[in-house]
Amino acid sequence: MQYWIGLILLSGCKDKDATGEPPPLGDYQTANCGSTAPIIELLSCENSGMEYESDEGTDLPTFSLISDVRDEDGDLTGYSMIIDFDEVLDEDIDADASSVLLNSAINGDPCTITEAQLKGKIFLKGGDPDYETTYEWFVTIFDEAGNRSETEMIVCTTPDEEGNGSP
Repeated sequence: MQYWIGLILLSGCKDKDATGEPPPLGDYQTANCGSTAPIIELLSCENSGMEYESDEGTDLPTFSLISDVRDEDGDLTGYSMIIDFDEVLDEDIDADASSVLLNSAINGDPCTITEAQLKGKIFLKGGDPDYETTYEWFVTIFDEAGNRSETEMIVCTTPDEEGNGSP
């Protein structure tokens, strides 16, 4: 069974975990299904156009990162996604890269979520990340048991102030 979940990211967040330890998952951590790390099978980006952002009370340009993830032991019921991004296109995460941490859950019985499409939506506010800027995006997934995926990277360009452009 495949699941899709959309997450909302706010720009300008810094929450870097240099130790590589899994971030706290919160109250939904319910079962340890095994020690198999999740695998990011496909990473893509898309311009999501203009969408309403309730905290700002207005439409903002959006950009989405989409991760198709597989986890053989099925513990994607709870997960954390770390997204690092920087403007230096050198296939390496810079020490001063910006970072966003997302914690979320997928409805389902423990140890049964083996595939999911995780979508991180970023509302652009003219800060970091900026409009019409090409970044390297590095995505890492931790499953409910704290097993860490390999970090995958994709180069994408954010939309302009009107929500237009190709990633």
